Amino acid sequence: MAESFILSCESTVDLPYAYVSGRNMPVLFYTYTVDGQEYTDDMGRDPEALPRFYSLLEEGNIPTTSQLNLQTYLDFFETLLPKGDVLHIAFGSGMNKVHHQFYSVDLKYFRRSGRMSGAAATVAAILNFCPIMRLNSAGKIIAYDKVRGRKNAIRRTVDTMEEHAQGGRNYSCKCFICHSNSLEDAEQTKIAVKERFPNISGEIRICDIGTIIASHCGPGTVAVFFFGDERAD
Repeated sequence: MAESFILSCESTVDLPYAYVSGRNMPVLFYTYTVDGQEYTDDMGRDPEALPRFYSLLEEGNIPTTSQLNLQTYLDFFETLLPKGDVLHIAFGSGMNKVHHQFYSVDLKYFRRSGRMSGAAATVAAILNFCPIMRLNSAGKIIAYDKVRGRKNAIRRTVDTMEEHAQGGRNYSCKCFICHSNSLEDAEQTKIAVKERFPNISGEIRICDIGTIIASHCGPGTVAVFFFGDERAD
């Protein structure tokens, strides 16, 4: 008997593969390219994949990413649809009540990838500025504040979470924290979130930002995900 529906996703959900495979979720994998060689957005299946990726960045390589082509999508869904209806979580701008709140303590790669001017990145580095960012309702990155240092970045991030989380300090839904090669900052952020929101449902899970997203933000980024009000423009 066919299942009522199949929940599938793309590797850009930035959850460990074990997490989604344990829930029987088929995955459509993205890839990135460095110097003509293609690599898979691995989702933690190979423990050497992320260290290799960050080594490439440190060597000055700039990865390129692209949208999946139509045939890749067709092949993926044609294997699933005979088994039932499919609910697919894609790399898009929807889910306006899911908040993506993040900061970065290393702007070098924002400059390399052209997302920040060299002058702005240099000034920010000298003054120890950390931009505080979020995604708006269209899925675009909005830098709405800047603070000095990691501690202030964590505090401002948690303050903003309190402003928008369902129930404020009484928030009782789930929370995830993702980071790009910044485990210590992610753990400090987790401590701050737990202190501010003691009623969070379950454990706050810390995950790696995958290679596709990290190709655009570089190392040093920490993101907090939670349910909140309607995301603003």
